[in-house]
Parts: sequence; C-alpha cells; structure tokens
Amino acid sequence: MRITNKGYYDRSEISNSMLGVYKNSLSGSRIRINKDALFLGNVVDSIITGSQMPAHVKSDILIQSLEMAQSFLSDSFNSFVVDNWEKQAAFIDNISFEFNGNIYLADGRCLADFYDPQNGFLGDLKTTNQTTEKGWLSSINTFSYYRQAAWYMDITGCNSFTLMAVSKTKPYKLFRTIIRRGDALYNKGVSEYSNILGCLKMAYDGDEAMANLLL
Repeated sequence: MRITNKGYYDRSEISNSMLGVYKNSLSGSRIRINKDALFLGNVVDSIITGSQMPAHVKSDILIQSLEMAQSFLSDSFNSFVVDNWEKQAAFIDNISFEFNGNIYLADGRCLADFYDPQNGFLGDLKTTNQTTEKGWLSSINTFSYYRQAAWYMDITGCNSFTLMAVSKTKPYKLFRTIIRRGDALYNKGVSEYSNILGCLKMAYDGDEAMANLLL
C-alpha cells in the first residue's frame, strides 16, 4: 500500500535496513560503517532524488556530489528515470514468508528512490567505492542489495528493481543491474529475508538463544 513518506523513519514496520542489522546479529559480524562515505551518498541522493539534504555539508563534499550527480544524469536511462518516475515513494504491506515449512506474515515497509507506477518498476540510486564492473557486481552480494530488491518488490508488488550506481572515484563511472522477480538474485533475497524473519519470530516466541541475539 502506498503511503506518504512523511514520518517514514518513525514507523514500526520492518525495513530492509532493520533486516541488515538482524542479519549481522545472527552472524555475529560487526560491520564498520564509513560515516564519511554514507554522508557523501546521502548528499548525492538528495541532489538527485530530492531527499532531505544532510546538515553542514562542506564545500568539497558538495562539489564532489554535484560532479557525481552530473555523471549519473549524463546517462540517458538514468536521466529518463529521474525526469519521469516518482521519487521517494513509500510503501507498507504484509509480507508472506516461509520458515521451517510454515507460512507467516510480517509487517514491512520500504522507501523507493524511484517508482514507475505504470509499469511496476522500482529503481534505487547507489554510490559505490567500486571502479570496475566486477567490483560492482561483488558489492551487490557484500551489501545484500539482492535482499533489498526482493524486499522492495514483495512489498510493492513490482516485478523489477534496477540498481543504478555511480562510483565515488573520478571519472565517476556508472553501473546498472536489473533484478527481476523469479531470477537468481531475487530468489536469494527472498530466502535471506525469510530466514531472518523466521529467526526473529523464534525470538519473539520465546527462543532464548535467538532473543539474546536479536532482541
């Protein structure tokens, strides 16, 4: 169901970011977040999609962000998406998932950078440290973008999710990957989020070990 994006981050439904936190807790891994890289990505996202601009943006970061945005928009497909698709579209829905042979429901939410309601397409802007196609494809697995794609498609009912990336290193090379419902990356994403949600259900149902990890 489409909702206003106002107050999106205060909502209680499970987001893909929350799934990532649960995944790290289950695996025992501690992902170091590069705050500078995240900040740069947020500035680029704001310039292109109109999301909220971070406060206190230094001039060198703003210049780099504008150059990255210019490179992103130099691609005809990217510029068409920016000009014609809806931006910052928020959705919620009940997600059906299978765990240990049983079907359950979870309340999920997502905020799509780009949304084409006529054709049922989703798009997401990424900034990446990668400078080669091989590196970019590897980052899809590193950052579980396949799970994000499956989560967003299943909440919205859309059938494709396009990752549109711009490198943070000059000459700001562009990458694009389309994940479609039913393909290998989509199925991997469904399997992953289903397992995470199943473990979360176990925690709420009283499994002490899971509760210690997740709650």
